[in-house]
Amino acid sequence: MDRRELVRLIARDFATEEDFAELLFEIDLELGQIPGRNIPGKARELLTYMERRGKVDELLAAIAALRPHLQVQLETYDGWRPGIDIGLKKDRGTGDSQQNKVETTVTPETKSGMLFENFDLRVGMKRADGRYPVEVTNSPNGEMSQPIWQEFPLDDYDFTDLVSYLKDLAGQANDAVELGKKMKALLFPGEVWNMFFASRSGMKQAGKGLRIRLRIDAPELSTLPWEYCYDDSFRFFALQRETPMVRYVAQNFAADNLSAPNPMKVLLAIAAPKDQAGLNVDEEVKRVEENLAWLGNRVQLKVERHITAEKLHGALGWRPHIFHFIGHGVIEGGKGALAFENIFGQTQLVDADQLMTLMGNTGVKVVILNACKTAAHDARDAIMGVAPALVRAEIPAVIAMQFNVPDKTALGFTRDLYRFLAMGRPLDLAVTEMRIGAYIGSSDKYFWGIPAVFMRAPDGVIWQPDPEVEKLFEAAVAASPQSVGDNLPGLMTAISNDIAALEGQIDERDMRYIRRGWEDAQTELNAEPVDKEELQKVMTRLADDLNTTGGSAKAVIPKLESLLKIVLQMG
Repeated sequence: MDRRELVRLIARDFATEEDFAELLFEIDLELGQIPGRNIPGKARELLTYMERRGKVDELLAAIAALRPHLQVQLETYDGWRPGIDIGLKKDRGTGDSQQNKVETTVTPETKSGMLFENFDLRVGMKRADGRYPVEVTNSPNGEMSQPIWQEFPLDDYDFTDLVSYLKDLAGQANDAVELGKKMKALLFPGEVWNMFFASRSGMKQAGKGLRIRLRIDAPELSTLPWEYCYDDSFRFFALQRETPMVRYVAQNFAADNLSAPNPMKVLLAIAAPKDQAGLNVDEEVKRVEENLAWLGNRVQLKVERHITAEKLHGALGWRPHIFHFIGHGVIEGGKGALAFENIFGQTQLVDADQLMTLMGNTGVKVVILNACKTAAHDARDAIMGVAPALVRAEIPAVIAMQFNVPDKTALGFTRDLYRFLAMGRPLDLAVTEMRIGAYIGSSDKYFWGIPAVFMRAPDGVIWQPDPEVEKLFEAAVAASPQSVGDNLPGLMTAISNDIAALEGQIDERDMRYIRRGWEDAQTELNAEPVDKEELQKVMTRLADDLNTTGGSAKAVIPKLESLLKIVLQMG
């Protein structure tokens, strides 16, 4: 292999800014030192840079560490010197070499082959000069010694207009991107970004994900839709399976390590007061029923219409695992409240204080609030918002809506969320799948950011996965992929599970080809818009790799075909 072939190899296998930056990180180089404007240009500059410093062997070792399947090709490079073990990578902490062997352990936490570390990001209260402290309080690389003091543009019309466009459902996809870039600059200044980038690169190399846990202490900032945070390399953080984003309520949490409930009990409570805007509640109930049907007798659904505070009090005695409210939320007298019904069918407000008392110690693990403004807070006291108040009532997790949700989007949220919750996915991953479904399945590319996840479970695990539920889901997909697998997240997760299950069963080199091919396919599926021709090429290569590997790997191909068929039929 000559110099030009090595440049093409780098450009092909590190084709995105994120991948190329990961390679630079592996050899301790900053992105700015490589001035090429595109990846091929950067690849040429990188090779020239390393040649001039006599460090081509370090470059080859870094490539082999990140893409082990290339090792045989790398050893044919003209600049390779016999005796260089490019299968070894340097440990920055000790300077010693260690065999490059990335362990990916499939655990009950994800059943997707991915473990998670937490990246805790805190924004404190405003001080007298109007600035806010932003700091990393926990990460795989430690914490910051002191915060960075940031100004937040709450009086900047360009910023607040973008927020208003999205909240009024009048925005465009590029508005979400523009706002997301501004939010990234606010949340990840200087050292914070460096720590995140290093943590993310390290976790990716180790086959792990990085959960972003936001702690927003300042009430006036907690109303902002931070879920739209965006970077050109990482795209929307909250849309990536590797970087789920949650609002973390720092509070002691004693995990009880529950087995998946059998049956899983869901209390669906509906309030449609006559003096509030009408809701498409019948369709919502129908969709919940349809999307729990595949669980058979492993789920019990209790529907309470015209819910009053008294009726909810009695229904909670049933000890449901999930409480799902469909209705309206408001800010009343500086407090968050849900609009229940009174005996005359008019609005009966139940505020956050009352809900904390009502819901505490009831055995509820997850609250789903399909109601506008339930994630919003009065600027004077964030605790009085409905969602964080329920978390402080020792409910492990609450999903609430930051602003109104269109009916069609709400129905899709319900469909996807229940599927992944039932299978025991960590809540933040279940919500990420729900977001992906909304992003891909709708022409409105920003509704996915409406839900906010408030969580006190440190790892998102509400109950452990149940293999029997996994089997039920996969059987339903196989029997009727169009009815159960008609959304991309459902099939994508099923494929991720199948590929993860191949670990240890097939040759490691084949496994790396397959894993890499699936990563490329997911990248194409998350693109905006989806390049169907390129996706078909990527998935064809992946199917070829699976077919060549044979055995259990070939069983993944029918699901790939179903997924590709769905995407090709989308408008």
